[in-house]
Amino acid sequence: MADPGTADQFPDYIDPPVVETVLGVQFAPLQGLTNAHLGAFWQSLQTDQWPSVSDAELLPPAFEQFDDKARWASGRLRFEITNKCRLQIKNADADRMIQVQNSRLHFNWLKRPGISYPRYETVRREFESTLQDFLQFVNRAKLGELRPDQWEVTYVNQMPKGTVWNDSCDWGFFRLLHGVGGA
Repeated sequence: MADPGTADQFPDYIDPPVVETVLGVQFAPLQGLTNAHLGAFWQSLQTDQWPSVSDAELLPPAFEQFDDKARWASGRLRFEITNKCRLQIKNADADRMIQVQNSRLHFNWLKRPGISYPRYETVRREFESTLQDFLQFVNRAKLGELRPDQWEVTYVNQMPKGTVWNDSCDWGFFRLLHGVGGA
């Protein structure tokens, strides 16, 4: 009997619309983690394979909630001055990215021309390996215990006009966009 999580049970598309896949973990902030540690984590990777590094704004905490109050909650506006950042580390082929900040670790697959989607199983293995590298770094640096409080899987699909839709009335598969005007 096949394992219920095996790839042969999922649809296989010749040219899927996915342009980015992100697997991530959110965790309670580590009290001792500084921007210098983020740079040291990058240096602990094989920098010839992960040569590109840049700063990005922090991702705010996110907690998935399923009650009716959460469903209709309005957004919040936050102003914050901080010298803390999210580090984005891209591989040499620019088709993988590690994002790390004090409370998040994400691993992205990024579509590049001529490169096929490697499937979830491959991205998950790479995320798990990156998470293990980060956990080892946190332990070596004596930064405390990583306590996950949210896991994330994000798929970004790109469906240009003329592929699966031609007019906004074709957006019925997106309940929230159904009836939104303009083609």
